[in-house]
Parts: sequence; C-alpha cells; structure tokens
Amino acid sequence: MLVGWYRIEVTQEAAALKGAMLPSSFEAFEWHENTFSIQLGGISLFYGDCMKNQGFDHGQCQALQFHPEITQTKIQGWFRDSKLPIKLQYY
Repeated sequence: MLVGWYRIEVTQEAAALKGAMLPSSFEAFEWHENTFSIQLGGISLFYGDCMKNQGFDHGQCQALQFHPEITQTKIQGWFRDSKLPIKLQYY
C-alpha cells in the first residue's frame, strides 16, 4: 500500500498538450496499492519514482494514478472526522 505525498514528473508529451500549464514536476497525494501498464497507442503523461506510470492519454481516455484533488486540509479533515483510531504524524 502506498499512501503519502510523492513527487510526480511531467513528460514532454504532457507539457506539449495544447493549453497545458504544467510545472516540470510537483508533489501529489497517492493512496493505492495497484499500478497499471500503458497500452499500445497510449501516451505517458506523468511518471514517478514510487510508481513508474502515473498518468496516460489513450484516445479519448485520460487516467491518473495520483490524486490532484487532494489537499493537506482535506486529509486533516478525513482523520479528524474518522471514527478509526488514526493519529496524524508530521515529519
């Protein structure tokens, strides 16, 4: 299981997309234990050290392995509102 903030690298193909205003890399939240292979004809958009494939484009489909919608504030709310005995630790 992979949970935490990890560096995501942007491929040249993603940076070249029309209207894309992406930095060369950024940190994103990940919470998963599976990964995927990019199928023939797919274009890699993002990659990382923790998991190689982080996003792709294939025809009209785009997929991401990470969660760009998650913020630290949202995560704090999850733990605060959880009924589970979870303790937040900051490093």
